[in-house]
Amino acid sequence: MITNLPPYCFTIDPKDGNIVRLNRGKTGYQPLNSTTAEYVLMLQQAYLRNEIGDSDKIKSKLVVRNGMNEEIGVTEQQHDAMLHGSHFGFDNPDVYKILKGDIS
Repeated sequence: MITNLPPYCFTIDPKDGNIVRLNRGKTGYQPLNSTTAEYVLMLQQAYLRNEIGDSDKIKSKLVVRNGMNEEIGVTEQQHDAMLHGSHFGFDNPDVYKILKGDIS
């Protein structure tokens, strides 16, 4: 397993658009606990209030997801590698290539 991946990060579930947790070494998603989910909702509402005229929910979720990952020190490349690993397995060679920046 690649050791320079974070223990976890956040992403958007393509099925329902909710922010979910990815765990290093595990396939699939983990729903957020109720406290984290309330925090996410609060951040989304704050974002929508600050962006007058912008009601694009996907954009607000991307901003919140990126902010949550930044808060725990997760880079975009780490997020992308974790997302790939959660779908195709963390032993997939593309996980390392994404992490190195060879694949975007």
